[in-house]
Amino acid sequence: MLPITFLNYATNHHVMIELKNGETYHGLLSGFDRYLNLTLQNVLITSRDGEHFTRMNSCTIKGAMIKSIRLPANAIDEAAVAMANEVQRYQIQTGTDPTYYSQMFSTNGSSGQQSRQRRSTKKYSSSEPLVITHQHKS
Repeated sequence: MLPITFLNYATNHHVMIELKNGETYHGLLSGFDRYLNLTLQNVLITSRDGEHFTRMNSCTIKGAMIKSIRLPANAIDEAAVAMANEVQRYQIQTGTDPTYYSQMFSTNGSSGQQSRQRRSTKKYSSSEPLVITHQHKS
């Protein structure tokens, strides 16, 4: 899923944003745009060294400054359920065999396919929040 999909489900939930300069912003995600510019409400800003704190009613964070976004687990679960429902709807509409996708990752002795299956069967623990990180190419 795309980060935008997760942000849709994280709207009106508390998130933690870490900036590239080391500051962290904790607050209620009230909006975002396609450039990942985020608007937070009831914000607590923590300095890089963790010694200084600032409170704000609202703020907007430029997407290019974001290093990582920590989303709540329940928002991720909602997104996963919605995606599973969407796949199921698509399969019903197109008449696609539900086992088709699982057969794509079945092993037939080749190590490449076995590694794909291992990656595809990795379970996500919903007790941990998802962290989306931004990789900047140099």
